[in-house]
Amino acid sequence: MDAERLFALPTVLVEDGVEACVIKGQVIDGGNYVGTRFRNVTFQNCRFTGTAFTRCEFSQVVFEDCDLSGADMTETFWENSLCRSVKGIGVRMSDSYFMDTVLEDCNLRYTDLCRGRWKGGAIRRCDLREGFFSECKLTRFALTGCDLTRTEVMRTPLAGLDLSDSTIDGLICSDNLSELRGAIIDPLQAVEIARRIGIKIK
Repeated sequence: MDAERLFALPTVLVEDGVEACVIKGQVIDGGNYVGTRFRNVTFQNCRFTGTAFTRCEFSQVVFEDCDLSGADMTETFWENSLCRSVKGIGVRMSDSYFMDTVLEDCNLRYTDLCRGRWKGGAIRRCDLREGFFSECKLTRFALTGCDLTRTEVMRTPLAGLDLSDSTIDGLICSDNLSELRGAIIDPLQAVEIARRIGIKIK
């Protein structure tokens, strides 16, 4: 990313555009950026708790070491973007579209990712405990090294995903665990799943 120009983001910027810059060290609680387009922007060490990013577009954007806890990022569009080491407890990201976008080493506990559409990209080494990942469509997507303890994945087909290095204790699925059909799991995970569907293992 070639963004070098430092930019101070105002508290309110609705249906506007921000391009080719670095936004560094800003603290904005309850900001309003509904419908704003961010292109080739790097956010570093910023805090946007409780901020509205609804319907924003993020293209070639990096969030690094930022706090987005409680932010509303529903109906957002992400392309070739990265969230790294982000604290995003309780972020609402439902009904969003992610193209070749990566979330890694993030704390996304209680986060709502329902009805997301993923084409390419990955979620790596993230804390997704007690979050919501239901009714998602996943294409060329990877989920690795994540904590999915008590995460809801209802009606999200996980076929083809390698979950063997993730924690799936208490994963909330349909009664017949159909979401896990075709997923790759390790032997210990298989034992737990077998117990959940009533199979007794000696």
